[in-house]
Amino acid sequence: MSMREEPDTAVSLKEYMESVCAERSEQRAIHIQRLEERMLAIERAFDVRFQTLSNTTRDVAASMDKRLEGMNEFRSALKDQMAMFFTRTEHEAFLKVVDADLRMLRESRAEISGKASQSHLNLSFVVGVTGIIVGLSGLIIELMRGSSK
Repeated sequence: MSMREEPDTAVSLKEYMESVCAERSEQRAIHIQRLEERMLAIERAFDVRFQTLSNTTRDVAASMDKRLEGMNEFRSALKDQMAMFFTRTEHEAFLKVVDADLRMLRESRAEISGKASQSHLNLSFVVGVTGIIVGLSGLIIELMRGSSK
């Protein structure tokens, strides 16, 4: 007996291979389309991330600029303050002048104290001489009264 061939289901090898190739081409096209969609989705995600990073970088840069401006103001204030301070050489020169003035004041005070002591001595001398004169006068008067009796 010969093989049964059914007219509806009988397909030649060429037709079979063409249908398999066509089916695989469709599957590849669908697969390629899905890959392209995935690639577009990944590209969009990267664009969003890149935009987010760009915005964040811009915000951080603006924040850093603001912070640096504040630091520059602080540096400027410190520089102004430092300009008001004495330098070591200026301080040493000022200290020499002050020491010289203090030395002069001490010498002046000692001189005034010495003059005050001299004036007290002179006053004591005058009072002592006056006392001696008064005492001698009293003695002389007593002696004169005694000799007249």
